[in-house]
Amino acid sequence: SVNGCLLSCFTTEEQITALHLVSEYIILGTIHGSLHIQDLFSLDDLITPLALKVPVRCVSVTKELSHILVGLDD
Repeated sequence: SVNGCLLSCFTTEEQITALHLVSEYIILGTIHGSLHIQDLFSLDDLITPLALKVPVRCVSVTKELSHILVGLDD
């Protein structure tokens, strides 16, 4: 929402454990080990979610925006 006006929303079956905003994208990590990259405005998945098999704990992006770094549970 912006200034109290809801722009968009979505529901997910998986618990979100990590979120990172990068310009026009949202990068989400879930408890079930999925990594989602979504458009910030439409909230549509830009790629098929990546299955990482273990829970995602944190997500970051390099300064050059060339790599996504994902911290996983042991």
